[in-house]
Amino acid sequence: MKIGDPKDIVSIHAFFGPDKGGRITPSEQWPELAAHVQAADVIFGVDMLDKDLREFLVYGRETLKRIADSESEQGEELRIMHIGVEMSADVDDLERLCVLVEHLKGRCDYIPVGGKPK
Repeated sequence: MKIGDPKDIVSIHAFFGPDKGGRITPSEQWPELAAHVQAADVIFGVDMLDKDLREFLVYGRETLKRIADSESEQGEELRIMHIGVEMSADVDDLERLCVLVEHLKGRCDYIPVGGKPK
């Protein structure tokens, strides 16, 4: 699956307000954005530093496996969300994304390159 339009990507920074003395605070858009995360069947992270906008799975591994294993030819409509992060050693966006998804969905399905699924 590739992203058709980069404007459909929500930045991880949209979820959080200004840093207040080391405390991360929710942004004004938090209620709406959190509702989108909670409603999503599948969530992809998008590396905004990659010229090809590389995607990686953050949530929905079981859903995608169930669909792949299904013999049904009827398509299933999925609610898919894309959240943009900067994949850099200097930035903690990926960690924030995983904590956000785990907080709102109960788990994060991200597997680092060369890692193994839980």
